[in-house]
Amino acid sequence: MCREPGKPIQIHHIDEDPTNHDPTNLAVLCLGCHESTQTKGGFSRRLDGDQVCLYRDSWNQTVAARRSSSVQERGSGHTSGIYDAELATSLVEINREAGNWVNLSFLYHGIGNQDLRDKAVDTAIAAGVTNEVLVMLRRLQGRIAEVPPTVIEEELARLEESGEYRGLAVVHEDLGQYREAAQVYLRGLAADLADLKDFTLAHHLKELVETEVIPGLFVQALQQAADADDLWWQVRALEELGWTTELEALVLDSEYQVDSDPELGDGQRAHLRMIAAQARGDEEGFRGARGDLELIEATTDWNT
Repeated sequence: MCREPGKPIQIHHIDEDPTNHDPTNLAVLCLGCHESTQTKGGFSRRLDGDQVCLYRDSWNQTVAARRSSSVQERGSGHTSGIYDAELATSLVEINREAGNWVNLSFLYHGIGNQDLRDKAVDTAIAAGVTNEVLVMLRRLQGRIAEVPPTVIEEELARLEESGEYRGLAVVHEDLGQYREAAQVYLRGLAADLADLKDFTLAHHLKELVETEVIPGLFVQALQQAADADDLWWQVRALEELGWTTELEALVLDSEYQVDSDPELGDGQRAHLRMIAAQARGDEEGFRGARGDLELIEATTDWNT
């Protein structure tokens, strides 16, 4: 219920009959939440059976979705292809018989069958899912924009309150809110920095680099520079994105600005001439511009 990791737990009998061990009558509660089921009134008000069931089912649904999403990661080595196919087929059959449409959505996604995935997603949503699972399913489809704004706001608030920085950053990323995603990633790392081992810190930083956050920020920077008619920062954004064709086309179309733009420094002009010469296949012009740039860099006082 509280979902705080590392706490001692007890098995709670929802109908308060300690002899009824049917799985539908059981819930895993920490000691504090378990005590709340025994207390009536006051600040520690009693949690009744219906409330416990709602919390439990929501948690089970979330965990099932997370576990099912890792099916495609199971299996390694020489027989991974056969193993994955057998595993996925068996799990699909089990979950289809049980009507676990959330699980099936992730399983079909792992298999690579988008049509079956989308049918399973529609069935799961029609049957009713929590806000958390709704966001997960639409993210799976790349259709997070279809989630109602109020649900997005509630999910972002939940992730923020629970300190789930990675999940919060991923939702911002899927929404195209790259600055917010970067802020959350870095805030989460800063919060845990003292406790992170070097390997773990490096892994998280590598994970950030592999997201769409950094390319997304460069695309936003490119648009801002284009809106401001700022040639230099358009060039720099295109270089960082690796969009060579667009870069060369921009520089060739803007050659008239290279000598006339008062905002450009000598080094920037030489850099742009190099790009233009390379785009035209002008080796002599390229060598000349590169020589100019190297001379400028060698004589620049970097302390000023």
